[in-house]
Amino acid sequence: MPELVFGLVGPVKTDLGLIADELEARLHEVGYDDVVRIRISDLIGEIHRSIPLSDISGKPIQLVNKPEDERLLSHMEAGNAIRRLSDDPSILAGYAAGRIGQQRDPKRSRASIIHSLKTPEETHLLRRIYGVGFFLIGASSPRAIRERSLAEAIARDRGIARSSRKFAEVEESARRLMEKDENEPDNAGQKLRDTFHLSDLFISLENDSSDAVASATADLGRFIELVMGNVEHTPSKDEYLMFLAYAASLRSGALARQVGAVVATETGEVLGLGCNDVPRAGGGLYWPSDANDARDLKRGRDSSNELSERMLQELLDRLKANQLIGSVPAMDEVRKALRGSRVLSLLEFGRTTHAEMEALLSAARIGIPLRHCILYTTTFPCHECARLILTAGVSKVFYVEPYPKSLAADLHGDGISIGKFEGNPPKVEFLPFTGVGSRRYADLFSITTNVGKTLARKTADGHRIPWDAAASEPRLPLEPASYVELEKKTLDEIRIKLQDIHSKLSDNS
Repeated sequence: MPELVFGLVGPVKTDLGLIADELEARLHEVGYDDVVRIRISDLIGEIHRSIPLSDISGKPIQLVNKPEDERLLSHMEAGNAIRRLSDDPSILAGYAAGRIGQQRDPKRSRASIIHSLKTPEETHLLRRIYGVGFFLIGASSPRAIRERSLAEAIARDRGIARSSRKFAEVEESARRLMEKDENEPDNAGQKLRDTFHLSDLFISLENDSSDAVASATADLGRFIELVMGNVEHTPSKDEYLMFLAYAASLRSGALARQVGAVVATETGEVLGLGCNDVPRAGGGLYWPSDANDARDLKRGRDSSNELSERMLQELLDRLKANQLIGSVPAMDEVRKALRGSRVLSLLEFGRTTHAEMEALLSAARIGIPLRHCILYTTTFPCHECARLILTAGVSKVFYVEPYPKSLAADLHGDGISIGKFEGNPPKVEFLPFTGVGSRRYADLFSITTNVGKTLARKTADGHRIPWDAAASEPRLPLEPASYVELEKKTLDEIRIKLQDIHSKLSDNS
């Protein structure tokens, strides 16, 4: 049985243990003898025992198991220290891959579960090593539920009652830890926010109720069946429409990022789609075949960066002219000092029409009403798009990648809800996408694989072929040989075939 490797990613206090348990059970069902779990926290402990680790201030790190806040913080800081010392944000995933290799038994079918990844570089490394045999599973729970769960765990370990005045400090500690987990400014820090959206499967654990758990495990079971070649599953409406949004994003020639969006009816009819790029006279966006193509891609620079620098230069010059500063620093120094600040994240200086805007306008240009439609976007809408979404009458938004620069919730909290909303009057719900990620959509739903293998759905006389878990195998098997080894193997096979042809011709003559 070809080997499979799964990575898990999820924010603090998402029950990844539940996901790992269900994943292991499903893998055993489809014929994997050994399902090995590798916990990154255990690897951090191993390294810590042999190498003295310090945080960014130089303070020695001691790993602890309790209380919960100190346990989480000590392991976060130790992971950061290892990445910082090695100057390699993927090092812990590389260590996990090495452990998989050390424990491999070629006589037994084997799958591995890595619990859990924290940087995008870890995901990229595992995809380079294992190719089609690696799958990233992202699981999340609503932030309010996770925050409450973490605060209660900290309070329990510290003996603080919920009714105590100190519980407010516990809640603040929980919030800080969750923010640290999501994104740290240190290059060696955790980047869960940038890692999660790379998932091949997105699972939502709405709460710990039996219905929520059953829904999540059903989604995971379907995914494993897809991986193992079950062609009875077809895309859900949300998966289909998000894939169209992803496909639309690939049209974008924007210099900063590619974003795609689709607007559809509640029953899945596509009304409009768009990507982020420069608008042209007459409507729509430039195509590369346009004679007067004036995209930033052709002009050579993002106008947002250019005009932001002009604004900063004007501000500094005026401060100096009014003797509020002694000298004007170089722009490179200013950019470095202001990196990550809102002043370098202003949206109004860009020439590009945002993907959500173009999706809505592409429908409006041909007279299609948009009230009560649903919008799918590859990236969380910015506050400018949120304003347009509200104005257009969109009822719901699904997104994949978060967008920290967005002030949508701050500016339009009266009209939008980040998560489900059951109050009155209703709000536009901005919901995280769940389902198969668009990057593996074709791999998992096509009945003809990219290497030409056809997965039959019916017999010669037209009867449906039922999927058999016990006889299944991965639809895209991981090839253990490198391309150099495969070249040699292929050449050897061809030489044998040519010798056979020569022998047959000699016999016939």
